[in-house]
Amino acid sequence: MYNNKVLLIDDENETLNEAKRLLNNHEFIVDTFENGTDAWEKFQNDFYPVVVTDLRMSRKSLDGLDVLANIKKISPNTQVIIITGNGTEKDVLKSLNLHAFAYLIKSSDEYIQLPSKVKEAFTEFSKLSDILLDNSTITTNQNKTLSTEEVRDLLKNYPSWGEAVLKERAEAN
Repeated sequence: MYNNKVLLIDDENETLNEAKRLLNNHEFIVDTFENGTDAWEKFQNDFYPVVVTDLRMSRKSLDGLDVLANIKKISPNTQVIIITGNGTEKDVLKSLNLHAFAYLIKSSDEYIQLPSKVKEAFTEFSKLSDILLDNSTITTNQNKTLSTEEVRDLLKNYPSWGEAVLKERAEAN
């Protein structure tokens, strides 16, 4: 029902290309952007169940936390993974408070697990979205892919379910 598209944002070309290669090898369709502002514009016009964004970007644009906050306002079930080469404990807390799905350090073994984290994020998105669809009065044909507009409308109408699940997950950690 949902696509396997990932929005990937990083201002470092080498990291962007490596992450795209890793994700493409796991059959994800990856759209890349070198700054948060352009990626945010793309997100508003398309639909991505999972977004991977660098925390800090050198160009004058939205940073990863801005992208995360903006996405959660219009699509609370979209899962956002923050990646960084130089984050702090304070950055981790900010990310989690904004409901980031995961926070990975680029230079660590964690980063190599990016494809598995993205798979987990798709599973979480599907779970939240299935709850939303099961509890809505809308019926759809299982073979029909929902349009970007239809998914966004559903997510906007029922953000509390996503928030409740995120709160439970945060309390469990």
